[in-house]
Amino acid sequence: MSDSTARRNGWRLIAREARRRRVGIAIGVVTGLAWTASKVSTGVIVRQAVDQGIEQDDMDALRRWAIVLGCVALASAVFTGLRRYMAFREARAVEASLRDRIFAHVQRLHFAFHDEVQTGQIMSRANTDLQQIQAFVVMVPLTISNFMTVLSVTVILVTIDPLLTLLALGSLPFLNLMATRFSRRLHP
Repeated sequence: MSDSTARRNGWRLIAREARRRRVGIAIGVVTGLAWTASKVSTGVIVRQAVDQGIEQDDMDALRRWAIVLGCVALASAVFTGLRRYMAFREARAVEASLRDRIFAHVQRLHFAFHDEVQTGQIMSRANTDLQQIQAFVVMVPLTISNFMTVLSVTVILVTIDPLLTLLALGSLPFLNLMATRFSRRLHP
């Protein structure tokens, strides 16, 4: 089997397992989006509290916005935990399912195969592969929520001051280039 065929089969296997766990992954993504909304709205709420409460010297408005901010902070904490819990729960379920498949496959192999290949080598390879798949599945809800955070903050910044947004985000390609370069040197 060629490398490209094996790679395609591997991606198909991951996709099939992810489809089986799609409800949990979707809940993780929705929870991540709720986390994003609560994190991004914090700055907007503080802005309103300052504009309506402090600048206009309105203590009732300041109290209202403080309560809203406290509720959003509580929601953010809850969604942070749920987002991580759902991501890791689904990833562990995919890993367990694949681990069962590997075990069943190894049991079906011819007895002579086990005489030729060391048990530790099989276990090491299986564990490494499963950890990489598990890490991939964990990152699905986390990556989507982080992407939406960047997108939401960008939209908010553009509505406040487009020129300042351009200056602030103009360094991102350079930062990405340097981070990629650093990563490749650290882990060639």
